[in-house]
Amino acid sequence: MKSSKTMRTIFGVLLMLLLFSIMLACAGKKPAWGDEKSGYILTYRFQPDQVLRYETDQKQTMTQEMMGHSSEVNTQTYNVFFLKGNGFNDQKNLVTKIGFDTLYIATKVRGQEIKPDASIIVGKEFEMIFSPQGKKIAFNDPESIKVDFGPMAGKRGAEDFFRNPLPTLPSQPVKFGDSWTDEDSTQMEQSGMDITVKTKTVNTLEKVEVVNGIECLKVNAKVTGSLDGSGNQMGADIYFEGDLDGSSVWYFDFKNGKLIQVENKMLMEGTVAVSGAQNMTIPMTQESTTKVRLIK
Repeated sequence: MKSSKTMRTIFGVLLMLLLFSIMLACAGKKPAWGDEKSGYILTYRFQPDQVLRYETDQKQTMTQEMMGHSSEVNTQTYNVFFLKGNGFNDQKNLVTKIGFDTLYIATKVRGQEIKPDASIIVGKEFEMIFSPQGKKIAFNDPESIKVDFGPMAGKRGAEDFFRNPLPTLPSQPVKFGDSWTDEDSTQMEQSGMDITVKTKTVNTLEKVEVVNGIECLKVNAKVTGSLDGSGNQMGADIYFEGDLDGSSVWYFDFKNGKLIQVENKMLMEGTVAVSGAQNMTIPMTQESTTKVRLIK
């Protein structure tokens, strides 16, 4: 009898020690996304067959001064694009399908409205590979799809519409007040012009904020950059250069690894030099606002 009581006592002590060890292990285990004290670990985590849809609304105004006269070009772009998770490749990068459900573009210039037919690209899926931090690594367009913007603006390939769909995340854990920098250089051909765009984005982690019921990290970003290009249009040599300055605020669902919302403003100031039958220098500015939000 005495031995039975002793055994029960020993068993009870062992059970308490086991529960205590489990509690300590749980208390010491950190979530995959880190925490405020040690730093947040930010990565995009698209699950296989997961589909995210984003709504984008952009308004852009370009003003040119030529021979004492000012002209304005207004462009509105609205689209819904999707990202489909398709697992990881051997380099542990995210493999996704990206495309448009809806794409609407309207440009008003000199009292006329121009609406390019974008139906050729809507509904198509393109393979895009990202690093876990959202840096685009590869884009595949087997059909070489191009949208025709008319004789002046020329044709744009599918990749032009998906240059940088996701903000770049830091490669190291970050705490509130920490910053990380993303530099990018893009070359493109448009309207007979070879254009190089260079940008530098400094992101700063600000705080946790609830957006649409989701606990997000709020990030403020400052963007600077430059554009330069040259080409030939209608027999005239054209040279272009400009400076970029902008800011954005974006929200990231750090627990589930997905972008929730972006709002940005951008200003470009530059000049176009034309040489040929008539030489001229045309000052120009371009202002744009863009809003992106996860809709489902």
